[in-house]
Amino acid sequence: MFGRKSSKVDQTPEAAEKLAKRRSMLQGMILMNGLDRKPFGGAQWPYFFTDLRDEIQAAKVALPNGSAKALADSLDALPADAVLRLYAAYFVYISPLEPEREVSVDELLSVFDRAGAQRMRKRRAAVQALIVAEEREKALRLAEANRRQALEMEHMRCPRGRLDLRPNEFLQWVQAQTPDTWHLIVCGWEYDDDSYNSALSWILDQRQCDVGTAARFFFFAAMGLATEDPEKLRPYHRAQWELMKKAADRWSAEHYLQSELDPGLDGTDVAWFDGYAADRIRDGRPLAFTIPAPTARSFGTRLPQSGYAYHGGGRVGPSFGVWLKNRERSGSCGKDFPACCGN
Repeated sequence: MFGRKSSKVDQTPEAAEKLAKRRSMLQGMILMNGLDRKPFGGAQWPYFFTDLRDEIQAAKVALPNGSAKALADSLDALPADAVLRLYAAYFVYISPLEPEREVSVDELLSVFDRAGAQRMRKRRAAVQALIVAEEREKALRLAEANRRQALEMEHMRCPRGRLDLRPNEFLQWVQAQTPDTWHLIVCGWEYDDDSYNSALSWILDQRQCDVGTAARFFFFAAMGLATEDPEKLRPYHRAQWELMKKAADRWSAEHYLQSELDPGLDGTDVAWFDGYAADRIRDGRPLAFTIPAPTARSFGTRLPQSGYAYHGGGRVGPSFGVWLKNRERSGSCGKDFPACCGN
């Protein structure tokens, strides 16, 4: 490392204990940060690892691989003065910005000569500038997230954000929509209400319905109904069971023409059903419906694109994106919400 101060290292037991603690602290910091979701994401790490590499090369020790454990273990091969310099460098980089802490920075830099100390101060300034910039960016992201959350709450409460349709009106509306909107409807379906089943049944009958849409409905319904005897179900649950069977039958018969949409399934739920169905076949009690085997299933990966949102129970409205664009175009919408809608 540039600016090493040549001095005899204190060999007292107290100094040895202090050195061991600092070496262990640095190793712990490396290992802990290496386990982060974004390893070594702090602004100080690039500078610190440059210093570590320089000290390793100066000590003529083999450079470690990039793993956190190897980097931490490399400190064991370094001489005492190198460990002290690395300890000083790390904490100089991350010390708080408050001016009163500069005294502690001076103490840390005492292991460097004048040129080395100046270099470390420049690095400290660069790291702290990065930290300030990161905090500013973090604050901006948080403010934007809070703003968006507030707008999404307005969207949910906005009188213009949804329209309550009666079952026959809802069916007519559904029949004029695209397969992507059908998928959104199925994703928001209320399984304990059979009032709007005519619309769901119509969707599952359409050849343009996506395989992912049918699979989404089937597996979500199966989690509550696959183990039930349909003859013993209450009428509204029996209606859902019949729709589940329809989705299975259409899927197995390759009724659906497209497979573009991601069904958004939980792998655990899928594995449970496959295991349960296999157990029933083994016991000589096969289910009254079948779906394609796991190896025969093929789903798309794209998300649905629609200008609508479905809130269940026949409640439809513009998607958040469409609602927001309309709000921004209006000169009055959004001002003094919800009075802007005349309520």
